Amino acid sequence: MKVIIVAYNQFELLQMEIEALRLLAGIEERDLIIVDNGSEDGLRQWLEERPGMNYLICDEGGESYSAIVNLSLIHISEPTRQAEISYAVFCLKKKNKDHHRSTQHTINQM
Repeated sequence: MKVIIVAYNQFELLQMEIEALRLLAGIEERDLIIVDNGSEDGLRQWLEERPGMNYLICDEGGESYSAIVNLSLIHISEPTRQAEISYAVFCLKKKNKDHHRSTQHTINQM
């Protein structure tokens, strides 16, 4: 399973989520795709310093949720060419009352 985590200025929460996924679900860094949606809290530098981490940087930030999911799916589907890919998407972005969105999907490729 691949786990896609979209973050915007949630560096500390992201680190806790990665650790929780590792401890509770056995998800390793190679199974993660972190999408930095223009964060200004040091996330980009941290990602660049982690050689085993898969990540995407949205330089201008503010990308829509659907655009990020589509970019992430392209990223995981190209190199793997699996018949079926399971993935979960977590969006970490502060909104009015720290609203976080989580979606889980399974897709089939031709």
